[in-house]
Amino acid sequence: MKDEELVNEMLKPVAKNEIRAGYPVLTEDHFFFQLVIDFMSDKRIWLGTASDLVSDMNCKAVSANTAAKLLHKHGKTMLKKKGVSVKFIRTNQKRLIELKK
Repeated sequence: MKDEELVNEMLKPVAKNEIRAGYPVLTEDHFFFQLVIDFMSDKRIWLGTASDLVSDMNCKAVSANTAAKLLHKHGKTMLKKKGVSVKFIRTNQKRLIELKK
């Protein structure tokens, strides 16, 4: 392999479907969505940050960062099927998540 081909191969972006070792797979089948549905079962509306959501749900298995990524990537479609809508609100100081039933 020529040097130029080797450099191009190294700089090639990682395919989106590739699973990186050691990282959780963030798909529509993630258990976090069922936790959110269970959490919203007795509420009509919830508003807060991703950290607040993870804290209020008593979920130690999912970080706030992972929760936010899952909600942004799959939340609107997955939760809407179950009757929960997701809205993202950005203020000067916080990024808020609004969950409505």
